[in-house]
Amino acid sequence: MRWKVFLLTILILCSFFSEASADAGFTQRNDVKAYMQWLSHKYQFNPAELAFWFNQVTIQPAIIESISRPYEAKPWNIYQQLFLQDKRIQLGTAFYKQHQATLEKAEKEFGVPAPIIVAILGVETYYGAQQGTYKVMDALSTLAFNYPPRAPFFKKELTEFLLLSRQINLDPTTVQGSYAGAIGQPQFMPSSYRYYAVDFSGEGKSDLRGEANDAIYSIANYLKKNGWRTGEPIAAPAKLRGTAYQSIDTNAKIPLYSMRQLSRLGVTPLYYPPVIPEKPIGLIQLNTEQQPEYWIAFNNFYVITRYNTSKQYAMAVFLLAAEIQRRLS
Repeated sequence: MRWKVFLLTILILCSFFSEASADAGFTQRNDVKAYMQWLSHKYQFNPAELAFWFNQVTIQPAIIESISRPYEAKPWNIYQQLFLQDKRIQLGTAFYKQHQATLEKAEKEFGVPAPIIVAILGVETYYGAQQGTYKVMDALSTLAFNYPPRAPFFKKELTEFLLLSRQINLDPTTVQGSYAGAIGQPQFMPSSYRYYAVDFSGEGKSDLRGEANDAIYSIANYLKKNGWRTGEPIAAPAKLRGTAYQSIDTNAKIPLYSMRQLSRLGVTPLYYPPVIPEKPIGLIQLNTEQQPEYWIAFNNFYVITRYNTSKQYAMAVFLLAAEIQRRLS
């Protein structure tokens, strides 16, 4: 029996050292060395410091698996169940009451409804409670160098993360986030953190991990800068007639139609919002395990998709915000 335990121990140790040596060899890869040299030349990073940071990187196969099978790919009826649970609505209502003064100030300044801000925090991180368990250096390095389909995007975000770390004095080897490298309560990618983050608390730097007020203002700033229109609707369930609506592009990234055009194609709102913008709108299709749902989407719906490109994500934010608002009324 003892020799079996000994053999098992040896196998575990061999596996450990094999994995450690693979990670230790990360900085010996030609593409990684070239990247570190570029960072040093372009942004004056200390080469020894870069080597120290990247020698601590662990390539995570689970990250590749997660990004290859995002939760947003699930049918809408399954996806919405997660984000419209009563517990999440209750916590959102409590979060709103706790931070009401900041939320109302942000709404007044940016024109973004407070429940939408709260809902984004609710969908992203359960109101700050679940900010991710991966080291951001591991996540971004894995995707920048081991995920060819989107390597240029993640290499850019890795650069932005190192610049952000220097800018606000973070240790890049300890910051944790999502499997895609998103950071903090609002789950901003590093480039978004650098461009949209707001120092509401007045501490000299924005803290999206620990300061809810900074997160609230930063989300409002993000949506406003990406085209949010104050007072306009987000979405309304669609009523369909005939088959002409099938010619409509329901996957467009921007609104392409007028209400008049949609009406000619057999699409009208199930109920009319208080304001019907003359500006372009769209029709979206949410696939379920039974039959698809159709919604008329206005400009502000597409603004939410700039936060996350998934239509299901934007709809979950919209409906969660509506439920939180209803509980507050």
